[in-house]
Amino acid sequence: QKAEVAENAFSGVSAVINGAPVAGGGGGGGDGGGGSAPAVLNELKVSEGPTKTSYTEGETFNPTGLTLTATYDNGITGTIEIKSSADAKAKGVTWTPDELTKDTKEVIITYQNKTTTVSVNVQKVEVTGIEVTNRPTKTSYTEGETFDPTGLTLIATYDNGTTGTIEIKSSADAKAKGVTWTPDELTTDTKAVTISYTHNSVTQTATVPITVKAKPITNLQMFIERIEKAKESNADLSGLTIELPGGYVSEIGSGSTDVSNAGILTGELDCGGATVILTGNNPLINTINSGATLSNLNIRIESKINNIFQNYGTVAGTNLGTIENCHVTMENGSITAISDCVGGIVGVNQGEIKGCDVTMNGSSKIFNNGSGSYAGGIAGVNEGTIQKCTVKKNNTSEIAAYGGQADDIAVNQGDGAIID
Repeated sequence: QKAEVAENAFSGVSAVINGAPVAGGGGGGGDGGGGSAPAVLNELKVSEGPTKTSYTEGETFNPTGLTLTATYDNGITGTIEIKSSADAKAKGVTWTPDELTKDTKEVIITYQNKTTTVSVNVQKVEVTGIEVTNRPTKTSYTEGETFDPTGLTLIATYDNGTTGTIEIKSSADAKAKGVTWTPDELTTDTKAVTISYTHNSVTQTATVPITVKAKPITNLQMFIERIEKAKESNADLSGLTIELPGGYVSEIGSGSTDVSNAGILTGELDCGGATVILTGNNPLINTINSGATLSNLNIRIESKINNIFQNYGTVAGTNLGTIENCHVTMENGSITAISDCVGGIVGVNQGEIKGCDVTMNGSSKIFNNGSGSYAGGIAGVNEGTIQKCTVKKNNTSEIAAYGGQADDIAVNQGDGAIID
């Protein structure tokens, strides 16, 4: 084997074969001829440590200045002098770890499968603040969703004057990098999420503003839950506006204590002055049962409602209980029914309606196209009591029953009474 001068690695050794020194210079001739066999490295020692042994966590090890002594089984001893990281790697010298942490006490140096160590002193740093430089990809949510930090970028400042960039690729990536947040599950009250970054047991925080819209209310049970939830949080219900989408249905799933799966209200529901915008063709409630009460509700009609229910009103189809302090405003809206009875509040009242009003603006209309049908501003037909209720028809507003009877308040039947 051909001998090479060892100046690329060793000092004081005449030649190396396959990276190992041989005595004398290699001898023998030809490509596979005789000569001495490569020696085997027996021992590796640090004869002079690297220039730099003190670090701050996060820095990478620098072997510059390191001198190694290599002793082989043929008695040859040589030195390996390191001038830079690139020089070390060119001479076959590696080390681990490369990036240093506060727990790193020594670096393992490897050469030709033999190892030795270099002691280092790594000073820990503490985070003094964080700043959001890029918000997460997603900042708009629907209530009930959980926060997603993907795309978030933070700049952390440390007590040694350095900064570090923390880029978040996923929720799992964030937690692996010491980044957490609160709250996780979002509500309509959530305006910002608090981001926390913990390093060496020190935590700093920043906030990310977000928007959380209400979950679409598609049935009566969800409407009741929204009202009750607002009460639990002591919210001002008079500032709560709930838009019921076109797909809203009065019927709900079973299991409620306040309403049956047929949309029958059986308990007391105080809406606290909340406002409902009806956009679909169904009433808020099918039937208010005897002994049940609905109160303090505002309803807005801004579109055309076409109903084919037997009885239709914005609050309920039929009232057997009590409706109190409910206010309906129609802004160029219309309620068109092909049914028995249609009213601004209920289709048929067999209970009590008190302190309610309907205001019709622009070209608003309440009318019934059914043969022998009824239409009224408060109720289509009243068989119970309507007390202190008013209807205001402004501009070209109209209440009519084509082929039936209409009244600004209600068409009285049986024992029905309308009391001013």
